[in-house]
Amino acid sequence: MAGGGGVRMFKCDGEVSFKETKIMEALKRILASHGKLIRLSKNDPSSKRFVYQDLVLVNLYRGRMSSRSPLTELSFKTMVKPVELLRNLRSTYWVIASCENDECKLSGIARKSNTSLKYTECEEVQKESAPQS
Repeated sequence: MAGGGGVRMFKCDGEVSFKETKIMEALKRILASHGKLIRLSKNDPSSKRFVYQDLVLVNLYRGRMSSRSPLTELSFKTMVKPVELLRNLRSTYWVIASCENDECKLSGIARKSNTSLKYTECEEVQKESAPQS
């Protein structure tokens, strides 16, 4: 989990930016709680499969980050706050990560609409590099 102090831009139903530090905090929450979530899932498959880490919800994510990607069995999600909320969209934003051993990798950011309750994958906007002279 390498990090920096910049801002990353994602496009959902509009462009939304997230501080790199907020994404890293979310990944750390997932890393700290993914083992417990796996145990809960195996011990009681009908359990709600969520825990609170640093007073923030972390739970299993059962979905796919794109139509091309396979349905993931063990991905995790936790909320992340954008730099600026889009006032016209009633939704929450989630960091989705996959974890293996002692490492969690960002799978992406998803937006969950408060009206449809469906997750929408946000695509990271690649910034064009300045021309070399």
